[in-house]
Parts: sequence; structure tokens; C-alpha cells
Amino acid sequence: MTVDVETDVALAGTKVISALRDNLEQSLGHKIPITWFVRMQRGWTDSVRNDTASFFESPVESAYDGFRLLQPILSDLVERGDEVAWHYRAYHYVHREDLSHEQKIRNVEADLVACAGYIRQNYPQLPIHSFRWGWLFVPDFRLYDVLYKLGFHIDASVDPLRTG
Repeated sequence: MTVDVETDVALAGTKVISALRDNLEQSLGHKIPITWFVRMQRGWTDSVRNDTASFFESPVESAYDGFRLLQPILSDLVERGDEVAWHYRAYHYVHREDLSHEQKIRNVEADLVACAGYIRQNYPQLPIHSFRWGWLFVPDFRLYDVLYKLGFHIDASVDPLRTG
């Protein structure tokens, strides 16, 4: 089972889902592992106001950091056998129609590198290897090479334009 963890009620929601899962496990008699896709990225304003890769190469200073929100229980989730993964929305790809596809991809690539560095620096204890694009899926598979080099070897994204 996978869960996208986002918004400021992430901690409370994760606790509720964990409790529901614990009850279900008890009634079924077997464990149900969860992959928690925790959203972490630059803030909305930084993402859509800036248009150069050099900005996105800069250290992440203003971020929505779901890992920080879940800090009190992350170790417990990993200890019980759950996976903690990264969930990212490319706001600046979708909402900057004035930029070329190539420029937007350079920006996304730079931001993925910066955000992954932020995660690795601030949460080195977490073995994060899975990734999921948010509903702002980026239609350029070159970015999977970038993610792979950053240590993300599993993708659980769904292209919203696909059906079935």
C-alpha cells in the first residue's frame, strides 16, 4: 500500500492511517507494509517565480518539508518495516508556460538535485530509494536518469493522461 503524505496535517494523518493499518493487520493476521511518499520541495512562490536553472541549483531555503513534519515518527515507521520515500511536485514545470520545455527540464533537473541533497543532508538516517511525481507529472524520461544517479531506483508515478 502507498500513501502520499502532504499538507500540514501530515503527522496526524499518518498516525490515523497507521492505527487503521494496525487494526486491519490484527484482524487479518498478517503485516501490511506501507510506502509513505513524503512530499518535500521548494515553496510554491520560489518554484513559480524563478525561471533559471541557477536559481534551482541554489540551496533549498524555503521548503515544504514533510520529513520535518513526520520527524517524531519516521524512525518508528522504518523500524516496523515501512518504506519512507520522496514525493515531489514540479510546480515550475507545469505553471511556467512562458518557458520552453528544455528550460523547464533544466530547472526541474537542478531542483531535483538540490532537493535530494537537502533530504540526504537533513535525513541521512532514512534509506530513501523510491520516488513519486505528484499530479504535476513531468513528461520527460531523461529525468529518470537524474533520479537514478541521485539514488532513487524505484518510481511509483502515474501519468495522469493515461487511462486504464
